[in-house]
Amino acid sequence: MRGFAISLIMNNMFNELKNKVFQDAELLADVRANMKDFFVVFLSVCDMNTRARVFTGTGRTLESAWSSAERQCNARISSARIPLCIKADIVDHTETISQAEYAKRQADSEYMNFCRLGVSFGRSFKTAFIEAEVNCNKMYDWKAKLWNLDNINKYLKKNRDAEPMPSIPNQLTVFTAYSFFQDETGKVTELYANDDDFGRRIVNVNAQFIQGIIDGASRYLAGMMKDDGSFIYGYSPAFGKELGGYNILRHIGSLWALLNYYRDNPSKKLRAKLQRSIDYFAEDYVKRYDSFAFILEKKSSELKLGGNGIAIVTLSIYRDVFKSAKPPRQICGFVGDPGKYDGLIAELAEGILFAQNDDGSFNHVYNEDLTLKADFRTVYYDGEAAFGLTLAYALTQDKRYLDAAERAVAYFIREDYAQYRDHWIAYTMREITKHVPKPEYFKFALDNVLTNLEIIYMQKTSYHTYMELLMAGYETYLRSPFVKEEITRAIKATIHRRAEHMLNGYCFPETAMYMKKPRECVNAFFVRHDNFRIRIDDLQHFLGGYRGYVLNES
Repeated sequence: MRGFAISLIMNNMFNELKNKVFQDAELLADVRANMKDFFVVFLSVCDMNTRARVFTGTGRTLESAWSSAERQCNARISSARIPLCIKADIVDHTETISQAEYAKRQADSEYMNFCRLGVSFGRSFKTAFIEAEVNCNKMYDWKAKLWNLDNINKYLKKNRDAEPMPSIPNQLTVFTAYSFFQDETGKVTELYANDDDFGRRIVNVNAQFIQGIIDGASRYLAGMMKDDGSFIYGYSPAFGKELGGYNILRHIGSLWALLNYYRDNPSKKLRAKLQRSIDYFAEDYVKRYDSFAFILEKKSSELKLGGNGIAIVTLSIYRDVFKSAKPPRQICGFVGDPGKYDGLIAELAEGILFAQNDDGSFNHVYNEDLTLKADFRTVYYDGEAAFGLTLAYALTQDKRYLDAAERAVAYFIREDYAQYRDHWIAYTMREITKHVPKPEYFKFALDNVLTNLEIIYMQKTSYHTYMELLMAGYETYLRSPFVKEEITRAIKATIHRRAEHMLNGYCFPETAMYMKKPRECVNAFFVRHDNFRIRIDDLQHFLGGYRGYVLNES
């Protein structure tokens, strides 16, 4: 009786999805024209707690292939794993190629996990995997350009209840597919079939939709905060592992993103988490000297210039969030003190002055005894420092900070920092032009956008900081004397391209279902070419870019 009940539930769940597929006349015509008398359907089912199970059906008709996959699913899904989400992949094109040709196509894709072809180890499709299975289980070693037989066989045993493969055949059948996804509510959505967007839902990208993405990812980031104020640093979702290591600069930057979320969505719970997390670094990761301070990276005993810059940014945002409330500055029961960290902001700004050279450049890393460890570590530290100085000036009106920021900007212009495509430079120019609206500053801000516009538009990866550069640069451009219709059109086109393309780094349920623990990664942002890495700073930068997009488009 229990088996019959489960089968009935499954049949009801499949009906809506099946109807959607078989009502698509254009799809059916294309599939039947290409596949002729051999059809293949993959049905993926997921309870969102464990990795999706995938069932392959073949037949001389599309209907029989679907029925075959559905029968297997009904026979092998237990009451403990009744699915919430279902995905159908209808194979529409196959091609037989050699292992060498497959390796070439992987290389041509340039980035790991960017080859979006499913693969069958034989024409019968007895052992075949859709693209998401291949990439989310590291079946192919992109660097070595070889199949990982151990990973394939572990997956076959655990997820397919299948016998191991003794070896990889020389001839492979690769394929593409049309895909449809049914979520927990029963809603069916068609997924993109083109290479860049393959496997994610087709959506209308606008400010309202992106705001929903921001809200989901912000809640995810807030959920990574631990009771002591630190963060879970990140996840490797494909294998369900937490990332090791910690970086206090990334901790601080993540708070910037969450403070912006709190501004629009205040709550007692989030406020308490934010306060603990700010105090976590402000009390334990600040190294003070006679008249200045540095952010200390404890694990390496390093004083990092970039830490001072990003800490000033985050503490300035904290101040701005709570000064906006009327006395007694009460938000969700919290009597906020917007000036709590004003002294620390000044100390950190003094630390940046200590690190600046006469030519406007900065020394990047010091030992705790203030001996220089590295005059250069990453170009990002320069922009973070200058950005921090402009915000410190806005708070204190201490002209030394503005003068130092101007010296830094003069150095950036001389050394052509536009070549680095640095979002921190864009933020710096946005802020400094509010105080010093020099034409050459606006020109440099525009150059930072325009000289990189084609590269940014064409970038294959989701590359989250590009959107931050675009949005900060665009805001500055609109206040400049260089506004022209053709420039505006070009920048706007690139902004909309990136807004759409960055969604390929968002973990919708149709992607999460193929990870080891789907609920632990859904609504996060990931980096596909680094094994779908989820890390707090990735979330920060995605959120920063998308926030700029929403503010501009609203």
